[in-house]
Amino acid sequence: MRKLFKLLLAAAIAALAAAALAAPAFASGLRYVAEGYDSQFLLDPDQVEVVQVINRDLHASYWVTGPDDLAAVIGAVNSVSYQTGITEQPEEEGLRLLHIRMKDGTTYNYWCHSNILMVDDVKYAHAQQVEKLYTAMAACEQNYPANIEWLGYMNPYRVTKMELLHDGQKAVYESKLSATNREAILDITRKLKTVKVSSVHGFYPKDQIATPSSGPERNYAIRLTFEDGKEFYDIYILGDRIDIAVDSIPEGLSYTSGDASLLKLLTDALDAKI
Repeated sequence: MRKLFKLLLAAAIAALAAAALAAPAFASGLRYVAEGYDSQFLLDPDQVEVVQVINRDLHASYWVTGPDDLAAVIGAVNSVSYQTGITEQPEEEGLRLLHIRMKDGTTYNYWCHSNILMVDDVKYAHAQQVEKLYTAMAACEQNYPANIEWLGYMNPYRVTKMELLHDGQKAVYESKLSATNREAILDITRKLKTVKVSSVHGFYPKDQIATPSSGPERNYAIRLTFEDGKEFYDIYILGDRIDIAVDSIPEGLSYTSGDASLLKLLTDALDAKI
């Protein structure tokens, strides 16, 4: 089940996603160019836009923003040496995902299993050989608040339509209609990415996810459509509960908010746009 979900999740990331480091550290990667080394281990720190560490067991995303942490993670990625002949199967328990998006929209997903490092389906290194990377990622989990996992993959600029529902009132924003619509979408998606959660209640079949109709004051439904229908997210806020479903994944996740002030920033912004 976990392997199947990983494949589904990888597909979802691909559909959605279709800082400072010293120059010598990047230059050291030039030896890989002659060997046909892959670009995901030749990151230009100046071109990195987003770094997210995903804890798959907790379904939590950690948005890395500090210069020291960014330098540590990117430097560790660029120091990876490719190993041939890895035959063991990846261990799913303790899986971490490092998600990096470049300024040109290119994304890289590093599946950090407890025994091996993989990119997509390619086994690149044993965990012992990439301890520097795993250590840097573990530090990020300690240094940043936990956010909603699937929102960690989201590129706000690929959201082309946003539908909002609250207390019987509905509002629709489409990026192609105006700059005002575009900015409204970016404002809400940015606030969604910063919502802090304290716990996750696990997977639910989509038909068991609670949807708001009427009731508590903070009772909202948000649908985000990506690239004119290629993918969509449904997000439901019911008091301090936040549920999320992605159309390409068969189950949804339910969270409890861990920071009332950040959630209020989001719901205040929603109120202003409905």
